[in-house]
Amino acid sequence: MNIESGLQGRRALVTGSSSGIGFETAAMLAEAGVSYIVINGRSRHRGEAARQAILDRARNAEVAFVMGDVSSPDGARSLIESAARHLGGTIEIQAANIRPGSSTRPPSKKSVPSSGIGFSARFIVVITLFH
Repeated sequence: MNIESGLQGRRALVTGSSSGIGFETAAMLAEAGVSYIVINGRSRHRGEAARQAILDRARNAEVAFVMGDVSSPDGARSLIESAARHLGGTIEIQAANIRPGSSTRPPSKKSVPSSGIGFSARFIVVITLFH
């Protein structure tokens, strides 16, 4: 991907990124110029394979894998702390990959009243940019 994205040099955390849409999100961020990426999943083997595949697609990126399960507050907190250490203390982009019906439950429609987002899709990726 050869685009001027404004993402060059940024630091990102992508959860649920050892396969599927989360993996593609992380790989596309790397290809778009994000320099430092932490990917996450529950399997070390799949995570390390995903890390290498992203490096094969975007050789200038630095990619770290942090194993963990974000389905609990303690697991999410631990991941964020580990990711921040890997990223030099700053997370500028966070992409949350969730699958409705998985052990990680998406927020209910009541908790996102103004968005109009429904959860009938198979996967949802929410990307947040921090300034």
